[in-house]
Amino acid sequence: MGDPARLVVVAARTVAGPVTLAIPAFALFLILEWVAARALERAEPGTDGRVRPPRGGYEMRDARASLSMGLISIVTSAGWKILALVGYSALWVYVAPCICPPMPGTRG
Repeated sequence: MGDPARLVVVAARTVAGPVTLAIPAFALFLILEWVAARALERAEPGTDGRVRPPRGGYEMRDARASLSMGLISIVTSAGWKILALVGYSALWVYVAPCICPPMPGTRG
């Protein structure tokens, strides 16, 4: 086994590598999407006669759906985190005293 502090530093460097690479890739895909939306604005309607979305490439219902899914995801995640906090607190209060008796010289 190694020094725990050294292991944490190595793990942090390992995780930082993919994140550092993902940021420019994300920006590149945003630019690519913007270029594609502009190209679609100038394109002629297809043979099926469908009208293209207004400037920007998005419709209001798409934006509403995306925002609502994001909010639902945040609320659901917060709910699970609160449930986990309550569960771990219950373990700490009810189970830990049985497993870990108080140290000598302390009140318990």
